[in-house]
Amino acid sequence: MPRGAGDVRPTPDKVKGAVFSSLGELVIGARVLDLYAGSGALGIEALSRGASCATLVDRSRSCVAAIEKNLAAARLEETATVVESDINRALRRLGGGPRFTLVLADPPYAKTPGRSSLAQELLDNADLAVVTEAGGWLVLEHYRSDTLTPPAAWRFNRQQRHGDTLVSFFVRAEG
Repeated sequence: MPRGAGDVRPTPDKVKGAVFSSLGELVIGARVLDLYAGSGALGIEALSRGASCATLVDRSRSCVAAIEKNLAAARLEETATVVESDINRALRRLGGGPRFTLVLADPPYAKTPGRSSLAQELLDNADLAVVTEAGGWLVLEHYRSDTLTPPAAWRFNRQQRHGDTLVSFFVRAEG
């Protein structure tokens, strides 16, 4: 874990394996966006399973350094772009480029009742829909007590529970 990155909760291998097994061949050739990338584990896993490229975004300089080191160790740096930025700013900047077919997001969990969930805020972010192609997928990790309500741009597909973690799958609506 990067020094000074106390909020980084790497996705456990069991959860990561279940998510990618569930996605199956959707990963092959996908243009991947990994938000709140932390160590880069999700984006790197997507690349190792056949994604064509990945953009990994995290606001922490130590996380970005760890992502770059992990990409180099996996020899995947040629197919990845690492962005050090706040998620909202990054989504606005990415809006003018090619759209992503698979978005992976593991925002910090809000475990306090009544506190706004970053997962819901991300789902509600109109720029997220702009950067995702119609029919593209969003895989969103969040705390088990979060009840997510997708806006019109997203259709709920399914959910997996892994202890305190829920993984919700959404598909970008057409148009």
